[in-house]
Amino acid sequence: MNPESNFDCIQLCQNLNKLRNNEETCDVTIQIGQRTFFAHRDVLKARMKFFDKMFVTDIKEKKESSVNFDSTIVSSDVFEEILNYVYTSDVNLTEENAVSICIAANFLNYKKLLYKTENFLKI
Repeated sequence: MNPESNFDCIQLCQNLNKLRNNEETCDVTIQIGQRTFFAHRDVLKARMKFFDKMFVTDIKEKKESSVNFDSTIVSSDVFEEILNYVYTSDVNLTEENAVSICIAANFLNYKKLLYKTENFLKI
């Protein structure tokens, strides 16, 4: 990848993240416990097979604008890191959160993040 293409990818991620932070442009919310996360279906579908299948399969989440997760499966703090990674390709892995992010990435079938956390944990 040439440097200009890399810059374009970084700029695209930054712009998508700005759109996410403007809740009015979002078309889906993810509810985990008391926290609500705003996102874009197409971005989630493009980055994660879990959401791609969810939003095209004939289940209620395909038609509704809200997705609920059990906080015992994916905590809100972990999902916040995952969502940041979806939009920025950057994740803050620490010794405290890496295992939880790895488990959630596995549950969400998010292979790229799963590999990243597995490599972090091998260190």
